Amino acid sequence: MAGIGFELRKVISKGGITSFLSATFSGTMIVAGPWLISIISIYLIQNFMSIILPGESLLFTAAIIYAYAFSMLVFGGLHYIAIRILADYLWKKQESSAVSSMFAWCLPQSAVALAAGFLLSLPLKNIVPNPWLFITGFSVLFTAVSMLWLCMLFVSILNQYLLVLLTYAGGMAVSVGLSYVFALTRGTAGALCGYALGQVGVVGFLLAMIVKGRGPVRIRGFYKIIKKYVVKYRMLLVTGLCYSWGIWVDKLIFWYTRGTPILGSFWRLYGPYDLAVYITNLTMIPGLIFFVIASETGFSVGIKKIILSLPKSRFAEIQRKKYGLLKTTRRHLKDQIFLHLAVGAVLLFLLPRLSAAIFGYSLRFDIFAITQAGVIFHLLLFTLINYAFYLEYYVETAAAAMLYAGINFILALVSGLWLPSVPPGISYTAAGLAASLYLWRRFFGKAKTAEQFIFIKSLRPSDEID
Repeated sequence: MAGIGFELRKVISKGGITSFLSATFSGTMIVAGPWLISIISIYLIQNFMSIILPGESLLFTAAIIYAYAFSMLVFGGLHYIAIRILADYLWKKQESSAVSSMFAWCLPQSAVALAAGFLLSLPLKNIVPNPWLFITGFSVLFTAVSMLWLCMLFVSILNQYLLVLLTYAGGMAVSVGLSYVFALTRGTAGALCGYALGQVGVVGFLLAMIVKGRGPVRIRGFYKIIKKYVVKYRMLLVTGLCYSWGIWVDKLIFWYTRGTPILGSFWRLYGPYDLAVYITNLTMIPGLIFFVIASETGFSVGIKKIILSLPKSRFAEIQRKKYGLLKTTRRHLKDQIFLHLAVGAVLLFLLPRLSAAIFGYSLRFDIFAITQAGVIFHLLLFTLINYAFYLEYYVETAAAAMLYAGINFILALVSGLWLPSVPPGISYTAAGLAASLYLWRRFFGKAKTAEQFIFIKSLRPSDEID
């Protein structure tokens, strides 16, 4: 994302309010464009589904949520390994090898995703209308979403951010249109297939963009390379896996301890908490834009300056640059927290009005307030993990992610099973706070000797790929 930040900084450097607004809008579209487009598209589909098939609109919503949630839970850790491999190829200027490894990874992942989607939806066979069409649509959607995570992670190679956004918008428009057409004749199963086909189109177009001008080359022993990476970067794998579970585990628990069954099936949702999570997560967007334009871009530049100074600068100069970078990083983190607090406060202030105008009923303020605090710590943890990745502090990020998932799991399970009066979101907030505090302390403590790690790393170049 630092590459995107550099481009946006160039826009801001031109000066004037127009440049600032242009960079802010571009940052919003790049960072959160697909997110916002997805929200609008799903909202439109839910609206016409509630009119065409009023009794089944919740089933469609559940299918979308389950596809996104379980694709992260299944592939979250493995995607971190995939992106590490791709990044190493790109670092060595081997773009064709990166493309080839992308496709070599896609084939087995698609097979696993199809099987996982099939197994997750198969128990609904005797419950939903048009069962086999529904299972097919869900399996295809699960696979497309799993591939979409990987494509969007790899998209930094393209440097064609507007085209990517237009591709996503076009795919979502197709999803909405096909969902409406198929829902008229095939009900919820048809709508799900229509939505899935639009997502397949997005993935296909992104893959075509990745391949264009970068002809694949044969990579010998690619799956041996994967095995080597999994062994060497097992803590990176643990980070991705536990971070994904840390985000979703309390939602899963509350679905099955307090939630409502969908058409009597084992699929469940818990409306009060799901809606709070859905809305409060939108307050991450300003913080993410700040992270892309200011925080990560500045950190990337600072690290490069330290690397370049190692062979030729005096020790005192290297120390000055290092401690200056750490001071700036702390300031950026604090600014991000205050920005997120301000945005969250505005949301909570407007919540009563949103309740009446949009939803037509009163939303629970306590759940929203607690969840908003959890989202602030969630973004803070995300930012710290990204900083730690620059210096390959994978043991520390894995420990923080395990804290995040473990605390969230234990506290959510206790409150879900034995403390029904305790509002959801407390476990999410406590886990985010604990994991962020731990990683903050470990990162800034260990980063005091960052130049030693960088110097030793430069003497032992990576040999995982040729």
